[in-house]
Amino acid sequence: MDIYVAGKTDDWERVRRVQDSLAELGHMITYDWTVNVEDDVDTGLEADDRVRREWADDDQLGVKQADLAIFLVESEGLSGTLIELGMALAYEKEIIVVGVPERNSVFFSNSSITHVPHEDDIIAAIPE
Repeated sequence: MDIYVAGKTDDWERVRRVQDSLAELGHMITYDWTVNVEDDVDTGLEADDRVRREWADDDQLGVKQADLAIFLVESEGLSGTLIELGMALAYEKEIIVVGVPERNSVFFSNSSITHVPHEDDIIAAIPE
């Protein structure tokens, strides 16, 4: 299955662990945005407009190409993650939300979303 994994930039290592676990099971990660920030989390905040535009386009394409989008939402300050969630809903993707969001929104109740409490529950929640 083609999968996009979203999370807070500061949680890039957690996102990478989830991606690696999924890839080991034969799933394809549509876009690994963590490579952009692994050397310096502040890179994205300090990048020039051209680079930020390229990353945003790559993120959007990753969501669009995915069959399933997974969102790690246990952190505060999820602005980019929430935008990606909106894209996944608009593209009518299957969605797994991991954890309880800091600020609950009606959109977390969308019928295409499966909620799981922890990362360890992701594999069992992936649709066949």
